[in-house]
Amino acid sequence: MSETNIITIPGVQDVITKRELFDEDVLKTMLKDERIAKEDRNTLSTYFKRFRVSPSTAIVNYSLSATKMGRLYPINGLSIGVMRWDLRSALLKKYYWDTDFVNCHFVIASNLCKEYGLKSEAIDKYIAERDDILKSVHSDRYIAKTIITQSGGRIGFSSKENVGTTFYFYLPIK
Repeated sequence: MSETNIITIPGVQDVITKRELFDEDVLKTMLKDERIAKEDRNTLSTYFKRFRVSPSTAIVNYSLSATKMGRLYPINGLSIGVMRWDLRSALLKKYYWDTDFVNCHFVIASNLCKEYGLKSEAIDKYIAERDDILKSVHSDRYIAKTIITQSGGRIGFSSKENVGTTFYFYLPIK
């Protein structure tokens, strides 16, 4: 689905070239859809014009030397990976699962607070009472949990300090 090569670009060291697959029909529809903000449509148009090398394929260069917190960033600041989640998810639906693991950041933040002796009551409260808090804001994650549990499945995560967090869900096979 994706292909990565390390290449050299004059003036930039340690570059990864990534082949990004996207649904070209969805992209073309999004470019015409006035319900999508003009700024987002301009971003999609720029992405399409700059990086498309063949139908449903774009080539984007990432700098290894410009990593922040372990993340790679595109050299020119634009790739599918930096687009808003709802746009990215629609573009990738044909080729990938695009999952928002936003809650894992709270567990990481809590662990870092503990490691450095910082207070993290609000973060810890969110982690402990996540389901109730998300119900109160009618979150997509709550909706996903409801759908999975009503289908006879289970969803959740487990976390161990200094080890990591595992997100999981199970659905029965019928």
